[in-house]
Amino acid sequence: MTTKLHPKAREAVKAALIRDLPFAQIEKGRSLDGISAFVAAYMADEALPQTGKLNDELVDIVDERPFANFVGDLLRSRLRDECDYDPEAEKERLVETGIFGDANELAEWLIGEFETLPWQYSIAAELPSSAIPIELIETTARSVGQECQIVRADLFLADRLPLTHPNPSRNVTLREGGFLGLLAKEPEWKSDRAYFVQERSGSVGIYGGGTLLEPDPKLS
Repeated sequence: MTTKLHPKAREAVKAALIRDLPFAQIEKGRSLDGISAFVAAYMADEALPQTGKLNDELVDIVDERPFANFVGDLLRSRLRDECDYDPEAEKERLVETGIFGDANELAEWLIGEFETLPWQYSIAAELPSSAIPIELIETTARSVGQECQIVRADLFLADRLPLTHPNPSRNVTLREGGFLGLLAKEPEWKSDRAYFVQERSGSVGIYGGGTLLEPDPKLS
């Protein structure tokens, strides 16, 4: 499944973005001004169906106001990856940073990324040592339900699910952030522990938001 917009809806979303994106701003070199960005994407969100199957699917994938929330997270993620923090920097317009191109280019990129939803994720949780004896997992995985497994860490798992990102800015964000994040020990899979791994589809925000990380009703 991908989120393919009807051509007329896509055209309306793009027109609203081109009109309103020039008002979105960033501050301190890399921080998105959340209010201006949400306002810039609000009318584009309004151009999408507000009821019916597509709306229900989008709310389930992202959250309420799916397009506006997705745009904010996507812009924050790219600013984090490509910009440096500058406490002395003045506010500037998003489309004048030289990162995203003009409003037309930025609108097309945002819509194109939105139409690739839902994204696929592997969500892992370390199990207590008392939960399951590691020797019971003779191989590297044991299925415990649809798209769910109990696994033990090995080189294959570490390669399939790396715990660090090539971009160091993401690693700091994924930890505690700031100076403590830089000092924190690199995460690692523990070979003497079992992990619960579930394959899910949806959208996870830059700081972990999104309906995907809410409890899965199928497991209740």
